[in-house]
Amino acid sequence: MKKFELLKQSGAARRGVFHTVHGDIQTPVFMNVGTSAAIKGGVSTLDLKEIKCQVELSNTYHLHVRPGDKVIRNLGGLHRFFNWDKPILTDSGGFQVFSLATLRNIKEDGVTFQSHMDGAKIFMSPEISMQIQSNLASTIAMAFDECPSSVAEHGYIDRSIERTTRWLYHCKAEMDRLNSLPDTINRDQMLFGINQGGVYTDLRIRHMKQIKELDLDGYAIGGLAVGETAEEMYRTIEAVEPFMPADTPRYLMGVGTPINILEAVDRGVDFFDCVMPSRNARHGNLFTSEGLLNLNNNKFMEDPLPLDVKCDCPVCRNYSRAYIRHLFKAREMLAMRLCVIHNLYFYNNLMLADLQGREGGSLLPSRMKTLCFALALVMFLALPVSAEEAGLEVTYRQVDDEWKDIPVGDLTIAESACGIATICNAVYYLTGQKTDLVELANWAHEANLFNAPGVPGCYRSVFFHAGEAYGAAYGFTATQFLYGDIYDKQLLSHLEKGGTAALHVPGHFMAVIDYDAENGLFLVIDPLPGDYGRYDRRRKGITHTGGDWLTAEQLTRGYVDVDGFALFTRVLSEQEEKTVTDTAVSASLAALPNT
Repeated sequence: MKKFELLKQSGAARRGVFHTVHGDIQTPVFMNVGTSAAIKGGVSTLDLKEIKCQVELSNTYHLHVRPGDKVIRNLGGLHRFFNWDKPILTDSGGFQVFSLATLRNIKEDGVTFQSHMDGAKIFMSPEISMQIQSNLASTIAMAFDECPSSVAEHGYIDRSIERTTRWLYHCKAEMDRLNSLPDTINRDQMLFGINQGGVYTDLRIRHMKQIKELDLDGYAIGGLAVGETAEEMYRTIEAVEPFMPADTPRYLMGVGTPINILEAVDRGVDFFDCVMPSRNARHGNLFTSEGLLNLNNNKFMEDPLPLDVKCDCPVCRNYSRAYIRHLFKAREMLAMRLCVIHNLYFYNNLMLADLQGREGGSLLPSRMKTLCFALALVMFLALPVSAEEAGLEVTYRQVDDEWKDIPVGDLTIAESACGIATICNAVYYLTGQKTDLVELANWAHEANLFNAPGVPGCYRSVFFHAGEAYGAAYGFTATQFLYGDIYDKQLLSHLEKGGTAALHVPGHFMAVIDYDAENGLFLVIDPLPGDYGRYDRRRKGITHTGGDWLTAEQLTRGYVDVDGFALFTRVLSEQEEKTVTDTAVSASLAALPNT
């Protein structure tokens, strides 16, 4: 029996089934991303079964760093490690090596780099990546490839794909060797190759012709959804698809807006993954049958309806919008868990509905496509991905009509208050409290920290002094200005713990209010965004109104090259401190032996 059976085709769109040692996969399929063998937001594998997940995706790099692939091997492989009996796909770690790590040294035999966690030196080669994935015993292993920047020149990407092709031969040879060993946990592990080439269709086609000669179990299209337009992505898929084997699955890596997925299905793609549904959910941003729902909005404070009245997920069957919104405002972890479950159910059900539509003869159910276009219009017109996608209900900009023309010293707020607006953004997304931008600006001016005579803009010490002056009222502290780039360990550790920061880039300040450590993405609010244009167009095409998820690479380039920062930390109220203390005391008393 063939591993992949094509059951039906309409145009390029395909309906199939992929047979694996861990069960059949009905395609097209959306894989639920659990990078470190866990879905962010407290969702377990038991939950995944309930919400109709077919395939879980974990990452080689992250699991190699922690807890270690040999630890997982000793415990029987990933399936036993986190209690999952369905297929698992492991990403090779290539994307993380090239997006998270610093001080990379690429050679023919592999890449030497520093871990993003502790700075330890790591060497990753095609053979080592295969060995790690064999230890993990996933169902499908991804080949180790070079992931060049989306803005790299044609010549560099040309050389890069030649190296990726050579590495793929090494991956296949090592996978064949490992699968032949008697002590290998999963001797039926499959290997998918990855097509690269940026947005250059000539390179994409040539590379696809080269790698399909290896007769692998499946093929992925990598290096997309990293800053190119949707039209460029669709054009690339259309160019590559005719040269992909018809008897193997096609996987579009990291692409995840609903409309992008369904448009790619229509272009012949079978597998998808993206952190978008879980990441959005953790900020209270929900996908529903009626469009996007931002649960942070006040209008849901007393709303007794479920998140989606037409949804049958366990969350919508049991909880109201008002209750889950309350959980977010009370900073309860349960809020994220419930919303992640709902969003993943929406995505999984989206694919099931698409399967049913295709089995019924429909190329793409019209109602589903209409819904996804509505979501796209709300969320995804601008790339890079807007912070509006993350559910941000407030962003302070120095150019807002409310205060832009107010003079402070010799300049207006619009002309000079990037540091003041950055304080407001950093504090709001740390504590949930709105600050008075004009009051802060006047205070800073009177303290000679802002628009002092002959010195436009803010001194770098303004953040620390703002913490001293307003920290007690708004519940935060701020450090003195610290020099370092976006890879600074102190900065990354602070963001991972839930802190926010003010970033200094040439002549400007911006706030970073969230950090997705798994994917190396920073949620940045620019108080004078590049798409505004009236006062400062230097960041045009980089930052946008409402904010952006930016990579570390983007924050080390030109007018967004981070060279320093101040860290903002939330201070617990007296009541919160009392609750923490009471909880600790109760736990200690409960641990005492009975006498």
